[in-house]
Amino acid sequence: MQDTSVVRRYAVALLNHAKKVGTVDAVAADMKSLSDVITQSGQLAAFLNHPLIAGEKKKALVDKTFGGMVSPTVLDFVKLLIDKGRINTLRLVIAEFVVLVREYKNIAAAEVVTAVPLTDAQRKALEAALEKRTGKDIEIHATVDASVMGGVSVRIGDTILDGTVRSQIERLREQLINTTGALVAQ
Repeated sequence: MQDTSVVRRYAVALLNHAKKVGTVDAVAADMKSLSDVITQSGQLAAFLNHPLIAGEKKKALVDKTFGGMVSPTVLDFVKLLIDKGRINTLRLVIAEFVVLVREYKNIAAAEVVTAVPLTDAQRKALEAALEKRTGKDIEIHATVDASVMGGVSVRIGDTILDGTVRSQIERLREQLINTTGALVAQ
C-alpha cells in the first residue's frame, strides 16, 4: 500500500511549481500523455518500477521515451521520483495531480449513467443544470446502461442524484411493502 500523504505531497509540489511558472494546463496535458504511455506499455512500467534496475538507466529511458514529448518540468519531475525511490508512486501521483488541478480550476467530474446515449443538446442541458447546482464547471463522463430503463443517474464526488426509472420503481416497491406491512399490522 502506498503512503497517500507522500503521493499528495509530490502532486501538490508539482501543482505549486506549475502555478508559479504559469504552466498548469501544459503540465496537466503532459501528465495525461505520460499516464497514457505508461498505461499502454506494461513493459515500461515494469522497467521503471523494478527495484534492481539502477536509477541512471531508468532516467536514460525516461529521457529517450519522453524527451521532446513532455515539458522539461514533467521530465525533471519523473527523474526526481526516480532519484527519491518513489517512481512506483507515479500513477498515483498523476491521479492525485489531476484531482488537484480540477480543484484549482473549480471543475467537478460528473459520472453520468443513462439508458441511451445523450444527445449533444441533452449533454449541454445537463451540464448547465449541474453547473448551476454545484457552482462548478462540470466535466461529464457518460456511460450507457440499459438496466436503468430510463432517466439519468449522476455522481459528483460523494453525491448521487438518481432519477432513473429503475430507482423510481425500487422506491415505489419499498413504499408498497411498507404500506402493506402497516395495513397488515392494523
